[in-house]
Amino acid sequence: MKKLDLVGTADTDVEIGTIHNERMPHSLRNLSQDEISDLNRKLVRKIDCIVLPIIGILYILNYIDRQNLAAAKLQGIMEDLDMTTQQFATAISILFVGYLPFQIPSNLVSCAYTKSMRDTH
Repeated sequence: MKKLDLVGTADTDVEIGTIHNERMPHSLRNLSQDEISDLNRKLVRKIDCIVLPIIGILYILNYIDRQNLAAAKLQGIMEDLDMTTQQFATAISILFVGYLPFQIPSNLVSCAYTKSMRDTH
């Protein structure tokens, strides 16, 4: 059995346990622990570069939508669409549900970005 360390972020390693050598793909069986760790770092970096920008864009769009709803209510959207107060509250709740899962990743990115900016100055 080989021990496999997976990278949680670019800076920290997260150990998830051991993997049987037979379960590893043939292309990875002969790699050293350092090579596997390096491949894991590269994989996590690629995933971060794809997923985090998408999450950030969705977070920004969600924020804009919530601000637009408040402005639309002041302009009379409830009367235009024949909405009750409960229906309007439901619409805002639906946007809030989208806000929750993206708040944590966006805060992690902003903390990491702030830390890296502090370290460079």
